[in-house]
Amino acid sequence: VPRVILIEEMINDLTERIRLNLKITFRDFSKSSSKGEKINTIVGFLAVLELFKNGIINLSQNENFSDIQIESQDISLPRYG
Repeated sequence: VPRVILIEEMINDLTERIRLNLKITFRDFSKSSSKGEKINTIVGFLAVLELFKNGIINLSQNENFSDIQIESQDISLPRYG
């Protein structure tokens, strides 16, 4: 039975990683959190979009199809859930 991944869990995982590193790429985040499951990558991307929409992280990409850089917008990252 596949484990259900909640978006809140993914948001908290991402914010904790950014809190520790201040900067991470989406590729690094999705590799370590997805464990080969596509659904985890999708939920992870939705978490990134939610955090960006709320102004918690900054996103940058140097060119089309290159890796997405995720940086902390604010040192005091909130917890979701």
